[in-house]
Amino acid sequence: MRKSMPKKVTEESFAGTYVFTFHCDQCGSPHRSPPFTSGMEDGGSPRAQEDERNAAFEKAADTVISLHFNRCPKCGMVVCEGCYTIVDGWDMCKVCAGTKGGTSG
Repeated sequence: MRKSMPKKVTEESFAGTYVFTFHCDQCGSPHRSPPFTSGMEDGGSPRAQEDERNAAFEKAADTVISLHFNRCPKCGMVVCEGCYTIVDGWDMCKVCAGTKGGTSG
């Protein structure tokens, strides 16, 4: 099962290539997936294109989220490594830890 998804995800798809960018829920920093290229030479049916795009999205999400993001157990935000910290042995986002201002969710 994949980790939680950041709230903001953008897509840049062109000519059978899919690229997705996942943005930190806290600071908004972007983390871009590698390009996933279509295996269909003629473009395929609309359903086949949708299936391929969805498969590319799942691969991108699994790759990028596992490498760059953590879910805060306190507020539930999906944050980048820069917005995640350990305080007194507990992992959480910096807002919940009180190290970046703001309020917890």
